[in-house]
Amino acid sequence: MRRPFILTFLTALHLLAGSASAAGEPAHFHHVRLNVTDVSASRQFYQKVFGATPVQFNNKTPGLFTERSFILMNEVDQAPLSNLKTSIWHIGWGGVDGPNEYAWWKNQGVEFYTPVTELGSNHYMYLYGPDREIVEIYTGGKHHRFNHVHFLATRTEETANWLMRNLNLPAEANREITNGNIILIDNVQMIVYPNIDRYRPEEQGEEFMPTGNSVIAHLAFSFRDLEAAYQRIKSLETNIVAPITVSEKHGLPSFFARAPDGILVEFVEAKPIPEGIWE
Repeated sequence: MRRPFILTFLTALHLLAGSASAAGEPAHFHHVRLNVTDVSASRQFYQKVFGATPVQFNNKTPGLFTERSFILMNEVDQAPLSNLKTSIWHIGWGGVDGPNEYAWWKNQGVEFYTPVTELGSNHYMYLYGPDREIVEIYTGGKHHRFNHVHFLATRTEETANWLMRNLNLPAEANREITNGNIILIDNVQMIVYPNIDRYRPEEQGEEFMPTGNSVIAHLAFSFRDLEAAYQRIKSLETNIVAPITVSEKHGLPSFFARAPDGILVEFVEAKPIPEGIWE
């Protein structure tokens, strides 16, 4: 007597699974790529200040593991373009006690772009990495983990929509804030602010330079099935600048696209990091 109900229930589950599969998998945050002049110095800096773990990714690329994603490095001969001239404003870690952390790192010789600054009941501070990349420490989360990428955008809605569509994220991942958006992908916030005088660094200039040759070269996101993701993203008329190939730098199949304001984005084929952590 119960068999028709069970069959109907299983059929419904199958249809739901099929719908989710047809919609495509959401992306996961994979890595930030830096152009650096001294890999050893950069590794030591991020290990000392932020507790990142030095790695040789896939036995190919020097980098750091930041709990759920990576910072990978290209060694370059000349100082790279400042990220202050691009739409990627900075990458960021959490903090707990802003004034004490600022005093400690200042005493350790870390160079700061801004002093520690109050923001409501929290604090933020921007410091320089070894190649003058800007890194923020913000105490709102009360932890010491890598947790955000901050963009300045010519049109915040366009940038936010590009990320949501191409990363195939659920609607609840996008939270509107005053003047911008916060998009959550795994444990990383992608914060999109408008490029207005209130936020714009003095060094920026009138127009954004494209990333790639900049110190923060690109951001990378992963899919298990890269070919399916490639076809879906291609159908969105996204500006794809390099088709799927196996990267000599990290050994993974990947392709590249340009987001608004010249941001270079890589899509790689990989399982979520660590495997299955968000499932």
